[in-house]
Amino acid sequence: MRTWVLCLLLGLVCLIAISIATLVLQLPPELLASAGSEKDSGQEGPPLVPEKRKGDLAIIGPANDVSGTSDDGDRDVAAGRPESLLAPQDPLPDAYLVPSTGNSPDTPSRGGSNNDLETNVDVLSATDISIAVEAETTPTPVTSPPQLPEATKDGRPLVNTTTGMVVGFKTEVLGRKLDVFLGIPFATPPLGELRFKKPLPVQRWENVLDAKEMGPPCYHISFASSWSWAASKKPESEDCLHLNIWTPDTTGRNETKGSTQLRPMIVFIYGGGFNIGATDWEFYDGGVLAAYGDVVVASMNYRLGALGFLNADIEDIPGNMGLYDQHLALRWLHENARSFGADPGHVVLMGESAGAVSAGLHLISPMSRNMVKRVILQSGSPLWDTPDNTADGVKKATEFAEIFKCSNSSHNFQDGTTADDVVRCLRDIDADALFRTAEKALGKRVLTYHPRHGDDFMPINAHEALKKGLFKDSDVLLGVNKDEGSIFVANTLPYIFLNGLAPNITKDEAAFYLIFFFQYIIRTGTRDIRDHYFKNIKDRDYPSVRNAFIEAIGDYLQICPTIYYGEVYSEFNNSVYFYHFLHRPSNSYWPEWLGTAHFDEVEFVFGVPLRFPKQFTEEEVLFSRHIMDIWLTFTKTGKPPAMDGIPWPRYSELNPVHMELSPKRFRLGKGLHADHCRFWKKFILK
Repeated sequence: MRTWVLCLLLGLVCLIAISIATLVLQLPPELLASAGSEKDSGQEGPPLVPEKRKGDLAIIGPANDVSGTSDDGDRDVAAGRPESLLAPQDPLPDAYLVPSTGNSPDTPSRGGSNNDLETNVDVLSATDISIAVEAETTPTPVTSPPQLPEATKDGRPLVNTTTGMVVGFKTEVLGRKLDVFLGIPFATPPLGELRFKKPLPVQRWENVLDAKEMGPPCYHISFASSWSWAASKKPESEDCLHLNIWTPDTTGRNETKGSTQLRPMIVFIYGGGFNIGATDWEFYDGGVLAAYGDVVVASMNYRLGALGFLNADIEDIPGNMGLYDQHLALRWLHENARSFGADPGHVVLMGESAGAVSAGLHLISPMSRNMVKRVILQSGSPLWDTPDNTADGVKKATEFAEIFKCSNSSHNFQDGTTADDVVRCLRDIDADALFRTAEKALGKRVLTYHPRHGDDFMPINAHEALKKGLFKDSDVLLGVNKDEGSIFVANTLPYIFLNGLAPNITKDEAAFYLIFFFQYIIRTGTRDIRDHYFKNIKDRDYPSVRNAFIEAIGDYLQICPTIYYGEVYSEFNNSVYFYHFLHRPSNSYWPEWLGTAHFDEVEFVFGVPLRFPKQFTEEEVLFSRHIMDIWLTFTKTGKPPAMDGIPWPRYSELNPVHMELSPKRFRLGKGLHADHCRFWKKFILK
C-alpha cells in the first residue's frame, strides 16, 4: 500500500507539474414507494453536526416538482447585494438573463413506459449498451417510470431513473450498509460524429443496467498508463461518460407516511490540469465519506485534453466539452437525486485543483448554478491564470489539426467552406493515435487545452463575471496546502531538482530559473517577480532561496487565485470559510523538503486512513475524521464546526482569517501570504 500511495501521489503531481510546464513552452416524477423508519445502525465516527437519519427507502423512482432552489431559499443572482456592486457599465450577456434552452434543471424529465418489470430481468452492462444515434439526434420523450419492486431476488438495490432501471450492489463501510452504483452512463457516447461536440443526454435503456463496476477512464496524456497510481482497471475509451453513486442503504425501507427527509449529495470533480484524471482512482472512493457522514456521494468522468477542451470556435469543436460533460452529469444527478435518497436542492460541489476550478465555474455558469447549493474548493479556483484558450483557441486548434495533415493554408477552421473537411479528418483518426501523435509533436504544449469563455456555459470570463456579481450566492469552503508550489517546482524543472533532491542553488541561479519559468506565462514583469521574492535573501542561503522559489510558484498557481475567489465571494455577503492544510502525511515518500504538497489533503478528505489504518498513524486516522467532520458539517449547514473549541470565523478581504489544520492542533491564522498576493494581483487579475 505504501508503494501504491507513493505512485499515486507521484503520478498525479507529475501530471499537474507537466501541465504547468505547458505554461512554459453540467422534475423527476414522484417517489413510488411508501416509506418507514429504520433504527440507526452502528456508524463509526459521526460528524460533528449529525443529521437524523431517514428510514431506508424502498425502490423508488424520480420525483417531480424539483427546482434548483434550496430549502433555505438561495437568493437570485443579484438578490440582496449592494447596488454599487451590481451595476456593470456594460449590458449583461443574454445567457445571464434568460435560462439556456434545454439546459435548465426545470426541463421536463424523461420517464419510461408503465411496463411491469420482473426482478429477474436480463441485466445490461453499462459498457454493452448499444446506441445508434446520429449527431443531431435528441432524446425521445418517454412517459412516467414503471412501478418497481423493492429489490432484485438476490437482494441487490434496484433503482428507477429517468433513463432506465439500475441495479447496484451492497457493501458495508465503517459498520454502515451502503448501496453502490458504479458506471452509470449519463451521456450518449461521444463517438464518431459526436467526437469534439457537446454531449447529448443518454437515451433510455430497456433492460436493467448492471452498475457494479466503474466505466473506463477518458483518454488522457499517455504517461499515465505507465504509472500504477492511475489505478484504472480498464483501458482508456471515448465511451467514458459515466458516473458513480454511494448512498446509505436505500432498500427495504418503509418510511413514516409524509416523511420527505433526504440527504445532502456531495458531487466530486477530480483534478489533473484538465488533461488527466478518472473516478476509479482508489483515493476517490466515496464509500467512507458516505458512510461516515450519512450523505450521498457522487462522481463523474469528463473528457480531457484535446477531446475535452480543443477550441476551434465552431459548433463541431466548440471548446469546453469537458465542462459540458460535467454539467450534463450534474443535470442527471439533479433529476434523479431522490431516487438515490438525495435532496436535489442540496447538492454540494467539491473539487480539487482543476476540479476546484470546475466547481467554481459551475457557480458562475448560467447553465449550472441553480443546481448547486454550496461549493468546496481545494487548491484551486476559476481565477487561476492559464494560457488563453479563448482568443488563441482557433490558433491552437489549427496547430493541432496540422499535426495530422487535416489543416493547411487552403483547408482550415477559419474558412467556412473547408472547416467541415478539417473536422471530418480529425474525427476519422483513431483516438489513441489522436492523443499519442499530438503529444509527440507538441510535447508538453499538448497540455494547453483549458476552459474558454464566450459560450453558453461561460458567456464572459470568470474574473469579469465575479466582478459584476454574475454568480450564484453560495456558502464557500476553500483553502490551500502549505507548500502548494513544491511539486510543481520539482517536476517542472527536473534538471534543477535531479532525483527530487533539494538543490543548492544560489539566489542568482534561482532568479534566472524563475524568470525562465514565468516568461512564457506572464511575459512582462518577470524581473519584478524576482525582486519581490529574492530581494532580502542572501546569495548562498540555500534553504531560503529554495523556499522563496517554491512560494513564488505556489502563490501564482494555487494560493493567491484561491484567496482572490474567497475575497470576491465574501464581498457579496456570502459566507466564506478558508482553511490552510499543514500536515505532511507520515507515509509520504516525497523528499521532506517538499513539505505539505499539492494533493496531500485528498486522502484525508476521503477517509483513506480509515480504510487503511495500518498505513497511517493513529493520530492521522483521527485527523482524517476531523477533516471529514469539517467537510461534512459544512456540506449540511453551510458553516464548518468549531475546532478545538475555536469558532471558525467567516473570511473576507478585510478580515482574512483562516483555520490552520494539522493533527497536532487547530488554530486561527490571519493574512495568509498577504504581501505576496497583493503583489500578484496586477498579473493574475489583469
